[in-house]
Amino acid sequence: MAGFQSLPGFRDFHPEDFFRRQHIFRTWRQAATSFGFQEYDAPVLEPLELYKTKSGDEIEAQLFSFTDKGGREVSLRPEMTPTVCRMVGEKAGSLKRPIKWFSIAEFYRYERAQKGRLRAFNQFNADIFGEAGPEAEIELIALLIQCLAGFGLTKDDFYVRLSDRDLWFFYLEALGFNDAQARSILTVIDRYEKAGDDAFKVYAEAHGALPADLKEKVLAFLKIKGLAELEAALTPFKSDKLAARLADWRKVLGGVAAMGLADFIAVDLSVVRGLAYYTGFVFEAFDRKGDLRALAIPGNPVSALITFTLFGLPLLRAMQGEASPLPRRHRVVLRAPIRREPGRLEFVRAAFAEDGVVPLPHQASGALVGIAAADAL
Repeated sequence: MAGFQSLPGFRDFHPEDFFRRQHIFRTWRQAATSFGFQEYDAPVLEPLELYKTKSGDEIEAQLFSFTDKGGREVSLRPEMTPTVCRMVGEKAGSLKRPIKWFSIAEFYRYERAQKGRLRAFNQFNADIFGEAGPEAEIELIALLIQCLAGFGLTKDDFYVRLSDRDLWFFYLEALGFNDAQARSILTVIDRYEKAGDDAFKVYAEAHGALPADLKEKVLAFLKIKGLAELEAALTPFKSDKLAARLADWRKVLGGVAAMGLADFIAVDLSVVRGLAYYTGFVFEAFDRKGDLRALAIPGNPVSALITFTLFGLPLLRAMQGEASPLPRRHRVVLRAPIRREPGRLEFVRAAFAEDGVVPLPHQASGALVGIAAADAL
């Protein structure tokens, strides 16, 4: 209609664009079902408190929230994490583990609209609950590769950089760093690729100058590019934590190799992400030529599981009275639509991380992994 336009940050899908979007959804759905995930759906409108409990009161500024005609404070969903936790929690006692669900849905965030980041976007979510050990990491890496390969990309087009924040913490602890110092060092590592030695100013401002011998050991560890180098670097340390984590590395790399995906993986300990809520394995996907932004970056694992005990849900307390820890959660997220260029699909950004721990009456851990793509053609 003349004089009317779609709202800022929202978009129309004319038939040719809708066809492309459906192709993306179809590829995601095929990847998920091939990995044994079951599809689900949920309401687009949720109680505002659901998101404030997860992310704090400040999240409201980023939401399409309002008071409905019944006086309830509600919000259009900005993500699926709280909803899927609620849904699994409602039936956790009757669900066979591991629980593997996926959805393809539209989400809304009241943010400044820009290229590749609109206020309304479609997103694929795949979640695994109740899978202990690094097996879920193997599956998530394989799923990531399958999702990219589903659009015709090969090992010559992209690769996955694999790192581990837990390994860094255990290594720094073995060197004598306390927790606060170790977190500052990870911030340094996160910035080192772009800032070089200037990145160490962050540590110096908080804790004083880093001794030269410790700086040398940190940088040497940063340069490790393979399992053999990692094993050699950790041999001098008599640490049970490092030994156990090294065993996890062997299992992850061995599992990926057994699936024929070793050529997609590169050990790169510079991938740590600077925010404190990232823990465990983290990985990023990049195009081989380096022409694009990161195809995949870590997401927020700690907030993947939140304190739903306020709502009386069984998910985040002992499962139906069991004394065992909460079921571990892993997640894959993909956004659409992807920008179409002649002869290829351009992946713009994504999110990955593993194994977060939430302080609860019982321990809870989870992982968030995701692939995001441009929201504008």
